[in-house]
Amino acid sequence: MKTVGLHDIGVKLIIALTFILTFYRTGSNIVLGLLAVTSIIYYLKNWRQIKLEIYPFVDRFFIAMFIMMIIVVFFSQNINISIIWFAWICTRYLPIFIYRPFLEENFVAENFFKALALGSVLCFVFVAGQVFMHKAIIHNGAPRGAGILGIMNVAGMCSIIIPIFVALTMESWQKHQYRLGNIYLVVVLANMATLLLNGTRGAWLATAVAIISYFILFWRPRLRTWLIVLIILAALLLGISQLGIIKSRTANNMENRMSVVTRLQMWELGWKTFLQRPLVGVGYGNVPNYEYKVEQGDYKVVLRDKLNKQDMAHLHNLYMQTLAEAGIVGMTALISFLGSIFYTFWQKRNFLWSKIATVALIGFLGHSMFDYTYGISSEMYLITLVITLTLVRLKKGADHRD
Repeated sequence: MKTVGLHDIGVKLIIALTFILTFYRTGSNIVLGLLAVTSIIYYLKNWRQIKLEIYPFVDRFFIAMFIMMIIVVFFSQNINISIIWFAWICTRYLPIFIYRPFLEENFVAENFFKALALGSVLCFVFVAGQVFMHKAIIHNGAPRGAGILGIMNVAGMCSIIIPIFVALTMESWQKHQYRLGNIYLVVVLANMATLLLNGTRGAWLATAVAIISYFILFWRPRLRTWLIVLIILAALLLGISQLGIIKSRTANNMENRMSVVTRLQMWELGWKTFLQRPLVGVGYGNVPNYEYKVEQGDYKVVLRDKLNKQDMAHLHNLYMQTLAEAGIVGMTALISFLGSIFYTFWQKRNFLWSKIATVALIGFLGHSMFDYTYGISSEMYLITLVITLTLVRLKKGADHRD
């Protein structure tokens, strides 16, 4: 009888996390907790044999980013607050190193997309049920369709998942694997429906940019194929957009104005904060806090005092928040690290894993224009899993035949 070790448990937990991550926050947090405990015990028992190096080029930029973030903390307006939120941000990058021994296993690579497909399709079922139960995406305080209990930010997840499965669909069709490609297409359509029912316009834009980037960077079909793809997408969007349930989100109502107007006000607040200390920013978690108030029938962002050290402003833009909190130093660190990842993937652009991770990262960065994605743990863990798994596969010289 085969004994199940910590390594085997960690591998299975990675797949379970990938499945649950897309639709159930509480469940994914439980799995993350189990995975963290398993990882700690595994490292304590095998610390002599474990090497954390993933991809030397990327590793150097990650260490450089880490050092530059520490510099930001040291020069913060309030070091105590900055230390707390610096540690919190670090947890968002845990999969890059901590879970690497489990990600090296072929079992993870072979089942990762299966788990992601099943979980995201199940999410569509939950979202559709929530939306049609309330007959609107946002209505009388009903939660926006977002997985179990309406607490998952599925918009950000879809901006990563849809580009991944578009790439898998097109690559499968190109290799005449039509049955597999059609299955992937069903996953794409299910996630597009989820995103439409969720009613998040910024994530749609990010998804569209990622899909277009895939065709520009990796696909060279005839013009006829381009037209077919664009016509199908346009027809799908046009048809579904006519549903009354979608119109409730796009109408010029209070919720719609709040989404747009308050974001602009938040970004203005972030820019003014950046100009105060452009080199190193005010420090992580030190951006002035705000609250919403209704004035003359519209929402306004009004400054308020911090309630405690954990009371963090959320500017709904990763780049603006990074500029405000960490200044030019922090933004340079972030861009350099992401640039090293893109460069690594581009060097190996003939590998399927590189194509998938590239478009997934573009979708994530696009959504980061409209949300502070460090604050969305499910989205961060998914993209870091995709990136790290890809780096591991590339280092092993693994192609799509895996």
